[in-house]
Amino acid sequence: MTDELIVERSGPVAVLIFNRPERMNAIGWSLLDKFRAAIKEVDADPDVRSVVLTGEGRAFSAGTDLQELASDNRSAGGGVEPVDPNAPGPWNMTSIGKPTVAAVNGAAVGLGVELVTQCDVRVGSTAARCGWAFPLRGLVPDTGAATYLLPYIVGLQTAMRWSMSGQMIDSDELLKRGFFAEVVEPDQLRERAIEVAQEMSVGAPLALRETKRLMYQSFGRTAGDHVEDNRAVLNRMFQTEDHKEGVNAFLEKREPRFVGR
Repeated sequence: MTDELIVERSGPVAVLIFNRPERMNAIGWSLLDKFRAAIKEVDADPDVRSVVLTGEGRAFSAGTDLQELASDNRSAGGGVEPVDPNAPGPWNMTSIGKPTVAAVNGAAVGLGVELVTQCDVRVGSTAARCGWAFPLRGLVPDTGAATYLLPYIVGLQTAMRWSMSGQMIDSDELLKRGFFAEVVEPDQLRERAIEVAQEMSVGAPLALRETKRLMYQSFGRTAGDHVEDNRAVLNRMFQTEDHKEGVNAFLEKREPRFVGR
């Protein structure tokens, strides 16, 4: 049987691919378990510097597999992990300290679009469409990404319209409102997403991890608390091997060789 989650490597980029095209990559419990495990594995792998998430076929993901949901009494909200105070954020794609890029190849609905929302950057194809259909099913957004992260990404008014109407939003509008960083032709999507992921991961791994953590955790605290944390992290970064390497590489006019220490 074809594996419903494929993990490929493109240099330092791990590419996670939902692979249930016959079901429009609907996410059942088995796929969700594999996805959560893969996220932990790529986060722990020092050779992986960034992550791309995409779907096989004509959809990114149609969301939760409602047939499985109806036959299993496990709770929904599949994209939320127990809160780790040392993680950048409580969602699957924010919980890892590496850049994450969604490559939205087609329709992303429900849990699918929640996972897209959780990524640090989103690149869409011209065929991409996103829909927060939860109110049409009598639900609120299942991972809380739309009700927390989406207003920061597109503004409160747009987030309200999208998450309350349940309408499908096309790639032009997603780009115009800043949900997508860029839109490319379908045959260029995965390659471009990998390029963006590589661009975001050239810095020192510790610095990238802490930058992501500081940014996501800034949402829920005062400016004073944030600056104090930022100052403490900066002082730790000054003591790292990668900081010394970054300075030496600049002075010697060469590319740095970061080791994550």
